[in-house]
Amino acid sequence: MIRVMKLIIRILLIIFVLNATTSKAAILPILPGPVNESKVTMSKEKTFPKLKSKNLNGKEYLLPEELETEISILVLAYKRDQQKDVDAWLNAIKENELDICPAVTSYEVPVLKQFNSFIRFNIDNGMRYGINDKAKREHVLSIYVDKESFNQALNIDSEESVHTLVIRKSGEILWQEKGTVNTDKISKLKNFMKTLVD
Repeated sequence: MIRVMKLIIRILLIIFVLNATTSKAAILPILPGPVNESKVTMSKEKTFPKLKSKNLNGKEYLLPEELETEISILVLAYKRDQQKDVDAWLNAIKENELDICPAVTSYEVPVLKQFNSFIRFNIDNGMRYGINDKAKREHVLSIYVDKESFNQALNIDSEESVHTLVIRKSGEILWQEKGTVNTDKISKLKNFMKTLVD
């Protein structure tokens, strides 16, 4: 079965390469993102769990300790139709200059269940082909995880909305909000970030 899956992935890789047009720069597909096999355990302190991830350019991470900056803003998404809310949060963060490196970096984090490698390959590359900007792909980190235990660890009670977190590399969760961004929420985040960076 594993050999068959590897053969299918190789065939898909060849098809993607052959279908790349000369009018656009060829984007080679990436291998599927890693699955976090075990359930996420809750800790006494509210912390973001250690998870394996891969961005849409193929770089692997161990979250949260391998994130680029000491402080990161994560926008967690659970459903495809939440993309507009993710984009609204990330645009508001950029407009308010809340993720200026080297102090803070923001990420889009699709939270997905533990699919097999074939489905992960298609999901990751589907998202990748939908984003032409390499710099933007750098900041999309897919996680394949036991969602129930992950949500419990972060006190997330619903997947019907996006969740925005400010975390340290240690995993410490400093700030958390759910739902669509608005003036009040971004103002609160801006005031909070000033206390961290100033």
